[in-house]
Amino acid sequence: MKAASVGWSAAGLAAPLIVALLALPPLLARLGAERFGLLSLAWALTAMSGLFDLGLGRATTRMIADQLGRGDRQAPRGTMTACCHSYRGSVTSSGYSASASVAIPTSALPCTT
Repeated sequence: MKAASVGWSAAGLAAPLIVALLALPPLLARLGAERFGLLSLAWALTAMSGLFDLGLGRATTRMIADQLGRGDRQAPRGTMTACCHSYRGSVTSSGYSASASVAIPTSALPCTT
């Protein structure tokens, strides 16, 4: 691996961190604690959705790169279609599992009668 590649990879990881460190204090001051908390929850849910990827993104990227490297220009379309169907199925089934695991028992709800 070339040193320049390592440098670009490190810069690619460091840049979002630096931007976040600069942007979060004014964002917190402007939104307030409650709204910033909601934004943080949205960010956390977005980050957690990456767990449902199950490696499909990397596998698809590698497979398409191999196909294009062989000069096959038609195969990536089929690969992307298969990946989208697989991803949709994994996210849907994971979403059902997650929603079932966070169901609140009715005995924990306050009575409003």
